[in-house]
Amino acid sequence: MAGEPVASFTVGFAGSYAVTYTWDAASSAWMRSMSGRPFNAASGARVAPKNVVVEFVQYKYGGAGVPGAEGVLDGSGPLWVFTDGKVVKGTWNRPDKAKPAQLLDGAGAPIKLTPGQTWVELPDASYTVTTVAPPAPAATSSTTKPS
Repeated sequence: MAGEPVASFTVGFAGSYAVTYTWDAASSAWMRSMSGRPFNAASGARVAPKNVVVEFVQYKYGGAGVPGAEGVLDGSGPLWVFTDGKVVKGTWNRPDKAKPAQLLDGAGAPIKLTPGQTWVELPDASYTVTTVAPPAPAATSSTTKPS
């Protein structure tokens, strides 16, 4: 799969609502945290989706964070899809609200999601998403004897 490796990422929602996802290779899932604490479902289980789709959107009726504001989910905009420990950047496209959005990579091809739970984050287009790359693999050395 195309994309850049990512160890974790934070969606910079306004105020104290920043959400962080950390890649867990053992479960092949993104562990969700909020305000630095694990984010659990009502059942008590840790929220850990296989995919996180970040669609950058505009908000109407006062803007993001204002009571009654609505994200504009028709049209198109930037998109980051986090799946299989990587991020694929592209565009979401939804000309008709009656149909699902298309998730397209930079070349216009559909982005394939990993089977399993998918979470969608809808930050305002002005918000930042910060990624942390995985640590570089340790250098290995070898010794050979001259022949």
